[in-house]
Amino acid sequence: MRKIIKDSSIYSASNILVSVISIFLVPLYTRVFIPADYGIIDILNIVASLLNITISLEISQAVGRFTTDKENKYEKSAYFSTALFFSILAYSIFTIIAIVNSEYLSQLILDSRELSKITTVAFLSIWANGLFYLIKGQLRWNSRPFKYGIISLLYSLISILITVLLVLIIKIGIIGIFYGQFIAGFIGSLLSLYYIKDSFVFIFDSKKLIKMLKFSIPLVPSSVGVFLFVYVDRIIIKQLMTFNDIGLYGIGYKMASIMSLLIGGTQMALTPIIYNHYNEKNTPFEIARLARYFVLFAFIMILGMSLFAKEILMVLTTPIYYGAAEVVPFLVFSMFLSGVYVFAPGLWIIKKTKIIALINIGAAVLNTILNYLLIPILGIKGAAIATLTGAFITFYTNQTLSQKYYPIKYPWEKIIHSLCIILLILSLNSVFSNIPYYKSIILKIFLMFTGTFGIIYILMNKNEYLKIRKEIKNLSNSVPKFL
Repeated sequence: MRKIIKDSSIYSASNILVSVISIFLVPLYTRVFIPADYGIIDILNIVASLLNITISLEISQAVGRFTTDKENKYEKSAYFSTALFFSILAYSIFTIIAIVNSEYLSQLILDSRELSKITTVAFLSIWANGLFYLIKGQLRWNSRPFKYGIISLLYSLISILITVLLVLIIKIGIIGIFYGQFIAGFIGSLLSLYYIKDSFVFIFDSKKLIKMLKFSIPLVPSSVGVFLFVYVDRIIIKQLMTFNDIGLYGIGYKMASIMSLLIGGTQMALTPIIYNHYNEKNTPFEIARLARYFVLFAFIMILGMSLFAKEILMVLTTPIYYGAAEVVPFLVFSMFLSGVYVFAPGLWIIKKTKIIALINIGAAVLNTILNYLLIPILGIKGAAIATLTGAFITFYTNQTLSQKYYPIKYPWEKIIHSLCIILLILSLNSVFSNIPYYKSIILKIFLMFTGTFGIIYILMNKNEYLKIRKEIKNLSNSVPKFL
């Protein structure tokens, strides 16, 4: 438990710093670009996400599964090195083909051949960042959270500095963002490779590659399903509405992604530890205990983000983006449901990747149907509601099936009671939405304190509070020694 708390804290602190730096770009984007420009940026980033899933056949997932429980150092290095050489080849072939056909792809993706230079640089950034995430991921699988955080922070700083230079000072427009991503990804790859040089050997083992691909290839349609689930809302908004609407929805999604600060750190720390210790008798109990603490902090964050969505947008954006506030409550809860799969590890432990693929593909199909039904009626709010509905059904299915293979006893009654408090508070806030602004702020602060107290009271008893406080104190005392 202390290992999980320590690693989660480091990963979360890293994610917070990176996200704070990333959020710095939101005021820049919203003051330099109109929503339609932001929509173009969002679409290209969506394409990059899809390609990073498919080009290397999700071999990074196999690296984690086949190296974390290996004692032999050379064996670990052979798996990682084989995956790296395979990824370099795959990404390089794709990038050459994409650049040669950049005009056609620009027309296909952005409905304009005139934007082919932007798509070319975007493809280069996909090459650099695909390799970067694979190499950096090895730090995570080697349980080196501090170095992982340093690399992530340096990547974000380099990307932002170059973006600010090219977009704000030199003023070359949208293309400057992708130049920043390309250069940061390239430098980040070299730095990550230096940090994990002890995990790299000049070897390409075809047998190990086949073994990894047998595990990872079923995850490709699974990950495509996850991709469609996450991004199909914006794809359909592009079809049924405009780039302007994509920009508004994208800003709302960016605000809701603050939830990933909590989710990301927990996922990064917990997954390798589960793979190493799932056979131990006490592990299910520890996972359940950690899940309850996770839900506590997540629910408080969901409540705060939902209550103060408009105020956050007022600080970070301009008035033309304030309409994004209506989608934030739905999206922030969707991100929570989509991220808690880490607490249902049964299917992953027994390597049931085909079942995982079917769940995710089914979720993508469902989300697509819901988006086509609701967007024409409710606009971008309909997309957010569809995403939340799909996230809940996926969460329920994954949790139910995982329990059959690796049962974990969760306090569902307490979790449901806490959720009811959030829904009640948000309903009260909606009822009094037409009162004067200064009164609404006072009301929101009161509701936030009331809701926070209620959630803590339900999910944590006094003894646990005192014990966690002691753990945090011990952890803080060990930080100087750790550093």
